[in-house]
Amino acid sequence: MATLIPLDPSRTTQYTSGSPELTEHMSKMKGLWEAFIKRQLFPRKELRPAILNSWQRCLNYEISPDGTSPPFLNPQELKDRIKMNQECIDALEPVVSSVDDLIECSNHLVALVDPEGFVLRTYGNQQIQDMLSRLNFGVGANWNERFAGTTAVGIALKTRQPTHVFHAEHYCQKLHQFSCTAVPIFDPLAKDIIGVLNFVAYIQDHQPHSMGMAMQMAKCIELEIYRSRKERDELFREYSTQLMLDQMDRGIIVLDDQRYIRRANLKALDFLGVDGKELLHKKLNDLRILSNWKSLERPFFISGKKGTGVRLAHQPIVHQRRAIGSLILLEKDNQKRFDADENDPPRPLGQSRAFRQVLEYAENAAHFNSNVLILGETGSGKEVLARYIHQKSRRKENPFLAINCGCIPKDLLGSELFGYEDGAFTGARKKGKPSKFELADGGTLLLDEVSEMPHESQVYLLRVIEERAVTRLGGCKSINVDVRIIAAANKNLQEEVEAGRFRADLFFRLNVLRIHLPPLKERKEDIPLLSRHFIEILSESLEKRVEGFSGESMSALIAYDWPGNIRELRNTVEQAIVMCQGDIIQVGDLPEHIVRVSRDAPNSRNLKDGARYEQFIDAYHQCQGNITQIARLLNVSRPTVNAWRKKYGIA
Repeated sequence: MATLIPLDPSRTTQYTSGSPELTEHMSKMKGLWEAFIKRQLFPRKELRPAILNSWQRCLNYEISPDGTSPPFLNPQELKDRIKMNQECIDALEPVVSSVDDLIECSNHLVALVDPEGFVLRTYGNQQIQDMLSRLNFGVGANWNERFAGTTAVGIALKTRQPTHVFHAEHYCQKLHQFSCTAVPIFDPLAKDIIGVLNFVAYIQDHQPHSMGMAMQMAKCIELEIYRSRKERDELFREYSTQLMLDQMDRGIIVLDDQRYIRRANLKALDFLGVDGKELLHKKLNDLRILSNWKSLERPFFISGKKGTGVRLAHQPIVHQRRAIGSLILLEKDNQKRFDADENDPPRPLGQSRAFRQVLEYAENAAHFNSNVLILGETGSGKEVLARYIHQKSRRKENPFLAINCGCIPKDLLGSELFGYEDGAFTGARKKGKPSKFELADGGTLLLDEVSEMPHESQVYLLRVIEERAVTRLGGCKSINVDVRIIAAANKNLQEEVEAGRFRADLFFRLNVLRIHLPPLKERKEDIPLLSRHFIEILSESLEKRVEGFSGESMSALIAYDWPGNIRELRNTVEQAIVMCQGDIIQVGDLPEHIVRVSRDAPNSRNLKDGARYEQFIDAYHQCQGNITQIARLLNVSRPTVNAWRKKYGIA
């Protein structure tokens, strides 16, 4: 059975090969062609518009219907054109291979034609290939309508639509023996024609499935080109991204959302002292040097190659409000840090007896889930201590959140702390907002300046503590939470309770483990240690190298009582670094009000014995306050050491 293109395009007719119907159809088609060629008839009703329009264009092109010889590429031109269209050829090869037997047994030829109409490749029936070559329509020939007359290829290029041309529908008489089906191949992105797939068969071998098969093959070619380009783009992206990463001064490690390492630049490999193959497809914590970095939210410090200090920081990669991975940024760190092989976080700085007692109590408190109340003056380091407790606890892998109750307007504190549902009040976010308890679930929530919390919020907080569940403002759903609360205050909460400004029942709930953080004036022996620490970190951030303090300037710092505590000391050190003209901070670099206190002090003359003071302070910290060891190190008696302690104000 052969499916033939009807004279009436509204009907499809099948004729048996060699049947009278086929002979009649071909005869009528031949008559229409001859009538048109002789300009005796324009068969508008009998022919499909695409064929008739093409015949009319061929007349305008003055194409000879009897002996057309289309342009032909010489071997070098063909080679160049194949190279230009190699992408399409490479995509076609596996598609043709998958249907090779079907093409061969159906006596068809498949040709790949470029966008200008040149035949680049042919596959299938060898007899048809030989015949087309004899007719000058083989590989290298141009089947464009302007040169070959009406063909399926020419119409497909002109109309950008799949088409078939049967028998005498071909304008050139040489091609009347063929049935052709052509389907354009489009660029997957630009949608330009990048080729045409042409099925050619002798009339008696035309098959009904030719059009469907050609369209499927063309679609497969387009998909293969898309896949190949995507793969090539990905390789290019990986190569160019890696090249850019390797040019950066900082080390970079790229993690996926499961913390598997996907990429690392040369700087990161150098910092870690590892080979790139050791990193790929491993989790970050699989690396021994990073095995103790459990909470990515906090920076991590290691001793890198050649003993260089390295700081690692985490930065999430967010797409459409969802974390899809993260970057680990590595850079040189000149500050002295804790040993990365230890499982302990950096300790808050201080060697005084009073501070060591606080730290010991805090470490004990960290092992339990009881609420903690930290009392201390402003700037004394309450949040630092709270973070330390969290990091020493079993909750260290989970979030640590801090909210300052005194910095948020009282009418907004409730919505910030407890969250709210959509429509809870005018101006509320759509979809609402989660509470801090939800965000800190499994971890620790610091309520700083808790004494400033308004009464209505105190009632709500008490309920959350008692029920271990939170209900957002404007909502009715109770959400279970597991949060350890650390409260901090710079006021005496007992006095606030007695004055009626703070609920007694809430105070008792918070005051399970109480830590009193001494002010800096009660731990003056920590001032040298803290000051040197601030010099190290601030010199780097200010990009100004300062080595330390003169004996007189350090004496002035110790003589001052620091009402602003550690925060004031840090600001003073920063000012001194800015004012310093050399690499040692002199007393003249300090604020006048601090120097004045030092000059007015009764023992100011002795405090100015800078060399001895520096020597004594170094020995004191080296020996951790042990009198016998200090005396042995300085080659003096124990009474002398005790006298110096009193002289320099060290308890």
